[in-house]
Amino acid sequence: MRNDRAGDALIYATSSLLQVQNEILDMETQLGKLYELGVYDFATQIEGLNEQYATAIAKGSTGNAEKIRLQMAEISQYANTFNKLSNLIEAGYEREAILKKRFELMKLDAETQMPSAFIVDYAAPADKKAKPIRWLIVVMSLASVLVFALLALLAAENLKSTKIA
Repeated sequence: MRNDRAGDALIYATSSLLQVQNEILDMETQLGKLYELGVYDFATQIEGLNEQYATAIAKGSTGNAEKIRLQMAEISQYANTFNKLSNLIEAGYEREAILKKRFELMKLDAETQMPSAFIVDYAAPADKKAKPIRWLIVVMSLASVLVFALLALLAAENLKSTKIA
């Protein structure tokens, strides 16, 4: 019964893992298309092109500056897509790692035959005998008898004092 339930969980874990892997594969394909268009790391590329653009303008090379500006404009078209895919694929890799761990645990549960009874610890005799401490019981009994006797004598004395007055 336990293995049947673990088998059902394994099927679900397998389908979830395959779905995430397919999503990651699709995102990697889309990123590959962006790489073919020349978009590798948007933030770094734009930063480098901005520096080159500023250098070209400072040198007075308007032809090079215009080429760099056109490159920046072309790369900027794909900025949102690249950033979105980068964030999604990173989250996808994290989900895949979690699902792989779950899949391995489910597979282990489904394929192993666990015994129905679990022995946590075998019974063993105690290291020290558990007996009451006799002297402590005697001392505490004696102390409590003395306290109650003192309270009874004080109460009796108090009653005598109130009857005389």
